[in-house]
Amino acid sequence: MIDNPFEAESFASIAAALSINVGTPTSEQMQAMQISAQTVASKNTPWVLDPVGYGAFLKWRSEMVDQLVLLKPNVIRGNASEISALAGNQVESKGQWRKLFTAESHGNRLRFRGINCSL
Repeated sequence: MIDNPFEAESFASIAAALSINVGTPTSEQMQAMQISAQTVASKNTPWVLDPVGYGAFLKWRSEMVDQLVLLKPNVIRGNASEISALAGNQVESKGQWRKLFTAESHGNRLRFRGINCSL
């Protein structure tokens, strides 16, 4: 795992694929994630975004995920609450097991937002 912004570009430039799990990021780790995503996006290298904790209650993290989404990940891997929030729904749930909508409806909403990826 490369979470140092000074090494992120050189490592991402040789990677066959990239997985970004937002987890519990520090400012430096988030900077490395952005650099890595920009690098693989410029090389058309496939990448996965896991927007851990995405939603209104974690504003800084969610704003950073919104920036990463603009770089068009090939896959967004998240639980129902995270995907629902990314699709623009107000989410009141706690935990990953709350059933909100189907993946198909989330995918349609995400495509409407200009996010065309696998869920």
